[in-house]
Amino acid sequence: MGVLLKECDLKDDSPTFFEVLEGFLQEYKDLEGIEYARKTVNKMENSVKHIGEFLFEKFGTKQVSFQTVKPATAHDFVHFCKLKKGFCNDSIRKLFGLCKRTFAFALANGWCDTNPFTAMRFKHEKKPIQHLTEAEIKVIQNAMFGNDVYLETRDLIVFQCLTGLSYIDLYILNSTQIIQNENGLKYIFARRNKTLNEFAVLLTDRTLEIIERYKDHPVCKARGTCLPVPTNQQYNRVVKEIAKIVGIQKPLTTHIFRKTFATLMVNKGLSKESLQYCLAHQSVKMTEKHYAVLKVERVLEEQKAVFTRIA
Repeated sequence: MGVLLKECDLKDDSPTFFEVLEGFLQEYKDLEGIEYARKTVNKMENSVKHIGEFLFEKFGTKQVSFQTVKPATAHDFVHFCKLKKGFCNDSIRKLFGLCKRTFAFALANGWCDTNPFTAMRFKHEKKPIQHLTEAEIKVIQNAMFGNDVYLETRDLIVFQCLTGLSYIDLYILNSTQIIQNENGLKYIFARRNKTLNEFAVLLTDRTLEIIERYKDHPVCKARGTCLPVPTNQQYNRVVKEIAKIVGIQKPLTTHIFRKTFATLMVNKGLSKESLQYCLAHQSVKMTEKHYAVLKVERVLEEQKAVFTRIA
């Protein structure tokens, strides 16, 4: 990590706050494809950019010493993120986390005496997890269209809801990732493109039928993949059109189908640990953000069973 002396840092040869951030960003870039996916690197780039914009607005330069940043500066950063950027608490909390880690690194190296980002706490905003219900999945599955693009998108939606694959893993799915065990069960076994964590997902009759349907599709043959997945932008556009046609009043995106799978699995009895492996998450805590516990439905089913015994 190169050290450049700035006018505001003439006291010693310590790197500036922004130089260390740039050093972390460079490490992400160096490890792209090894430890980090392109999407993760992009997020880091944007985070460093936002912090740099704040520093420039606050101090007239991005290159300020660690000692220059005070708790009041951290407070001003929150104001900047809310007023100038329109960020929600969760986005600000993540940026704060990066600043906090950077100052912890600086403390360990003797470049500063305190960490101004430790004083503030952010309440995590618990948002309802958007997902499709079983009834909505069936509505989409049974929908008929006179357009091949719509039919293919319909099948991709159902496939994602029943496998939990992310968009990129759906896009690159190929025959080498489909395994059959000694009991005849076929499943997807691969590493998630984003994290490189391995995962396994059972292929049902419905998902196998979809794969079979597109084995001779020209797009699949040209790419060597199992499914004719369009670009993310095209996919999401047609997904929204299908939702409108079939009467689903939800802001559907490809990621909602992954959360639909998670919600379906955990509410049908799959353990959190097994679901974590299916989704290739680093932790159960991350997995818990991907599913909704259908308390009402579960309570009603249990009550129904009780009343059946009473009758």
